[in-house]
Amino acid sequence: MKLIADLSEYDAEELRRERDALLVDEAMVIATDLRYAHRVLLRDAFGRYWRMGFRGFKSGLQFVWTFGGRTSLEIEPAHRSLAFYVEKLERGEPFAFLRYGDLFSCVVGSLFSGYGFQQFTPKLQEELAAGLRANGLRGDCIMGLAPIHHMVRMGLWGHTAAWLQGNDLTEVEWVETETFNQALYAGLLFPFVRALRFHEVLIVGPRKLKGLLGEALPGARFLEIPSRDAFSVVDRIEAEIRERTAPGGVVSLSAGPTAPILQHRLLETGLTTLSMGTTWEPFVGWAGHESHREITIATMAANLGYEIIKP
Repeated sequence: MKLIADLSEYDAEELRRERDALLVDEAMVIATDLRYAHRVLLRDAFGRYWRMGFRGFKSGLQFVWTFGGRTSLEIEPAHRSLAFYVEKLERGEPFAFLRYGDLFSCVVGSLFSGYGFQQFTPKLQEELAAGLRANGLRGDCIMGLAPIHHMVRMGLWGHTAAWLQGNDLTEVEWVETETFNQALYAGLLFPFVRALRFHEVLIVGPRKLKGLLGEALPGARFLEIPSRDAFSVVDRIEAEIRERTAPGGVVSLSAGPTAPILQHRLLETGLTTLSMGTTWEPFVGWAGHESHREITIATMAANLGYEIIKP
């Protein structure tokens, strides 16, 4: 571990070099009082994800942790088109689409203390890891892996690669996680939305997603879950899903790290479970990601199956 106690001796390029030289299981710890100049420097050095490695202490001391990521393991997630998922829905073939990316920061040993909406706990880590080990080679589980460059940026890929190797999961047929988001941004998501309308759908997510029951998925039902620390009530959520669904139905999950845990628990129910993350937010007027703010009215109209006629 390397401790940097005086940030004034570094610029952004030097900090990036220090980070990039770290090996797996190595860490650089930066002491800071988070004054404005320090926040700007950390943002320039590590991008918008630097706060995920932040620790604050009651004593007033504050630290930023960056983690080693160098590894020789390369995984190229396979491409699956939107039509691939649409056709599965149209055939009524139950499957689980699971997404893994930032979740590995908990899986590999709680590199971070959590997200703003979910604190990591040993039980959460245990269930995430168990689900990965059990589901990786199942034919009805489609295992999505976030873009490697994203995890490299977070200093997470080296730890993830080591964990995958240690758990014999490097041969899993990983697929891209961004298929639905890419279609959303391009205004091409309507075939998926239309396919869902022919199913009994349960939307599981925070209250803001209830608006999906209007224009997008008018026949769906909604199960509200806490917007923070949903894992603390995961047993109740699971019970309610089981009570309110039947085999052949579709469950859309926007539940952070709790989503793959629920999907693992529900595998034998005959349900299709989809980890959708924030994909639905623009449909209800939310812009949870910067990229959501770039989506135009015309694009969202196309995602809903409408065509805007220009005068």
